[in-house]
Amino acid sequence: MISADWLYFLLITVIFVLVFLTPVILAYVKGSKDLGKALNLYSTEIEKALRKYKDVVIKGKGVKTLLELLYNVHLPKINSDIQIEVSLIERRTYVYYLYKIFGKLPDILILRGVIERKPATSLVIIPRKKKKIISKIMEYLSQLQEIRIKSLSQEILFSADDSRYAIKYLSKKVIENVYNLKERLNFIFVDYTPPHIEINCEITTKTASQVINFAISLMMTLLQNIREVKMPGRRTEALKFIRKTIAELRQQTR
Repeated sequence: MISADWLYFLLITVIFVLVFLTPVILAYVKGSKDLGKALNLYSTEIEKALRKYKDVVIKGKGVKTLLELLYNVHLPKINSDIQIEVSLIERRTYVYYLYKIFGKLPDILILRGVIERKPATSLVIIPRKKKKIISKIMEYLSQLQEIRIKSLSQEILFSADDSRYAIKYLSKKVIENVYNLKERLNFIFVDYTPPHIEINCEITTKTASQVINFAISLMMTLLQNIREVKMPGRRTEALKFIRKTIAELRQQTR
């Protein structure tokens, strides 16, 4: 015959399991579904955006895990390549849904561009509200030349090795795309070594269509503009440090 103490212990154990394990299981199931939906949405929007451009060849598409979507694109007309990556935040934990109640938890969209000849000059574009990034690289940013863009300089920092050449990258279309991305933009980096262009943005399922279209348009225009500016420059120690620091900060946000 089962004693009352044993029944009490069994009841407490069942309650403990229900209270603590049920949220974990439910979060994992919901998180897996949400990740799948997000991946499908991002994939659809990327392919829809790429179809707007002629002579674009998708060389590869892959989903390494539910947390990463990757496209490799070739532009034969200008002999350039683009890698489009979406890094998704882990959703298969109840902590994600708790944090989501109190603030935004975006995924990250990264576009990397490679051209056949190194750029004439570097270019760093960072929204001024990204204080963590700017504070980490301020000493090295001070070694570059700031570019004043009348409509954007109060909100976004533009710096380059040589502003005379960098200003030629900043066509009206580039400025418009930067403006349209400013609320979601983490940084844009043009460097002498591959990837020559990197665009890093925050993205959610609600903002996917706009952010992806503006980011791809910005990359396409920058690739074309950078190719047209001659006089290859020389990479400085400041740029090496900035790229290294930005890469470290990016890893910390994943």
